[in-house]
This record gives sequence, C-alpha cells and structure tokens, in this order.
Amino acid sequence: MGWNMFELAASQARELGASRLYIFATPTENTVNFYLHLGCAVTAHIDEAVFQLEPKDIHLESQISVP
Repeated sequence: MGWNMFELAASQARELGASRLYIFATPTENTVNFYLHLGCAVTAHIDEAVFQLEPKDIHLESQISVP
C-alpha cells in the first residue's frame, strides 16, 4: 500500500515536471527504512520552512526520472 502511494506521488510529480520528491518522515526506524528501501536518501538540502514545522522528522529526497 505504501509503495503504491509513493509511486502515485512520483508519477504526479513527474507530470508536473519535478525531478525529485522531498519527504519529511516520522523519525521511526520502520518509516525511515521504508523510504530508504525505496531508494530515498537523507537530503543534504533541508527545507528550513518545513524543518521549523517538524524539527524531529527525518528529511529525505528521492530523485525521479522525468520522461
């Protein structure tokens, strides 16, 4: 189910011309491992506005290929 939702988000992002997804995840091992398993990585470019809203979350990104 989670994988399907991720793929739907990536598909819609591609349609909008995005090259990556920015994800802020609940800081639990299962949640972070889920995103890592999908190929996401901890981002080096944290969005400060999002960080201020959820400072304990883990911020990740996923590169998506644009057709």
